[in-house]
Amino acid sequence: MAVSDRVVLHIDRLVLTGIPQAERDALVHALRDTLAQSMAEPGFAQRLARRGDLATLRVATLPSERRASSAQALGHAAARGIAGSLKR
Repeated sequence: MAVSDRVVLHIDRLVLTGIPQAERDALVHALRDTLAQSMAEPGFAQRLARRGDLATLRVATLPSERRASSAQALGHAAARGIAGSLKR
């Protein structure tokens, strides 16, 4: 059976507590762009396929120094955490 090279990720809910409304778009764009880059890495789809369907994914809490940085940096860090959890 061939494994598709396409990864579809649905995020049903994104809770942005403590992020000012004016910065939310920057965070979401950074999250989306960084996830897309991570998931485009060679072999990512195949590693994910070996894991099977994931209804829920737990991602480690970001270190406090990341929470204090810009919303864009937080989006990148969150995406790296999600992608890292998917690779395991």
